[in-house]
Parts: sequence; structure tokens; C-alpha cells
Amino acid sequence: MSNRDVIALKKGYKFGSFTCGNERMDRWLTSSARRDGGEGNNRTHLWVDCETQELLGYFTLAPAVITDNPFTGQTRPAILLAKLAIAEHLRGQEPKQGHALLYEAFRVALEAADLVGGRYLVVDPQSDALVPYYEDLGFELAEGDADQGLRMLLKMSAVRRAFQEQAGS
Repeated sequence: MSNRDVIALKKGYKFGSFTCGNERMDRWLTSSARRDGGEGNNRTHLWVDCETQELLGYFTLAPAVITDNPFTGQTRPAILLAKLAIAEHLRGQEPKQGHALLYEAFRVALEAADLVGGRYLVVDPQSDALVPYYEDLGFELAEGDADQGLRMLLKMSAVRRAFQEQAGS
């Protein structure tokens, strides 16, 4: 397996023939990611092959605030894993490439939390079918506003432990 690197999306980056198999996610990457990042809404990070510079996946992180006590309305700072997509041709490979990309997202989220704070890593699964995937990683369904949609959270301390365990293996 070749070496991979995570780079921040910058103006002028060419996405090549990247597709994750989800037209909406592909379209967002090519038409909105640069603009959204430039406006400070989020930051997209590209997972690239170091030798060929082929785009293998991407993830997008954004600041968030969550209510972790619906009775008191207590809010906490969080980092939202807003997008996570892997190249379609990498699906089903061992070791699991989606997990490898997710752990890169964990690394960047931890760096961000170390700089500005953040008690939780939050994810809004794109479908109910992804809930078990995130539950296996320790994410829990959040109680909250039904208008918010499906939301799952994981304490940053658990993200840090998972990342350290992965790095040690």
C-alpha cells in the first residue's frame, strides 16, 4: 500500500476522477467545498496518495455547539464531522480504508480541540444504515431537537483513546 497524506483543500486543487459513489457527496466536494471553507463554515481535508497525488477520500470538519443536557439547556463546544467520503474503488479493501480515513479525521479533530477546545466529536450520519458503523466506534445517539435530524456524539477523551490505540497497533 502506498503512503497517504492529509492536506487541507486549497484553491486550484484538481479532484481528478474522484467519486465516492454518492452523487450528492461528489457534487458537494466539487461545487461547494472550496466556497464553504473560504467563508469559514468548515474545512475540508483531502486524503491523497503521496506518490500519485490521487484523491482517495475526504473529510470535512466544522465547529459546532451541542446541548448535552436537554433539561437545563447546557451547551458544550464540539467539532462536527460533517462529511466523510472514500473513493469508491477503495471500498471492501483490507485493511479497511474507511477506518483509516476516519482515524485521520480523528487526528485532525484532536488537533483542533487541543487548539480551541471541544468536548465532543459529533457526526450526523447520512443514513440510518450508518448508525451501527458509528455505534461500533463508540458514538452514541444524541437526544435533541427532532428538526436537527440524526446526530451522534463521542467525547473527545474517547476519540483520543481510540486514536492512541489505533496508532499503537
